[in-house]
Amino acid sequence: MGIRMLTSCIFLWISAIPDLRSRKVPVCIPALFFGAAILWNILAPGTAGALYYFLGAVPGALLLVAALLTKGGIGEADGLCLITCGVWTGAENAAQVLAAAAFMAGLCSAALLITRKRDRKSTIPFLPFMAAAQSLCLAAYCLQGELY
Repeated sequence: MGIRMLTSCIFLWISAIPDLRSRKVPVCIPALFFGAAILWNILAPGTAGALYYFLGAVPGALLLVAALLTKGGIGEADGLCLITCGVWTGAENAAQVLAAAAFMAGLCSAALLITRKRDRKSTIPFLPFMAAAQSLCLAAYCLQGELY
């Protein structure tokens, strides 16, 4: 699981850079890592089995549906990247990443509103928060001594 979490973390940080710069993530980034996750799950499903990791796409799929329903309120790349993250690490980790990222983004938004650097209609990139959340999950996993 440690290699999966590390790969997901690297993927999210790679995706966060263009999200920060231009608010656009090239579709080739999640597509490449998603394809690699599919291959990894087929060739080395691990103790949980490939189905466990394929079900990891569910939280990202729900976020993608929310992105389509909000018509730009949530970025579609956020959903695609969470799907990829979930296929690498499983639904439990993907849900934890989503919850932690939403909490951190909320705190950041509140700080920006209080300091009047942004208004209520402003948007902030979400992928950096997902990358930070996955980094925290990876750090917690490492502290448990289970990284191999």
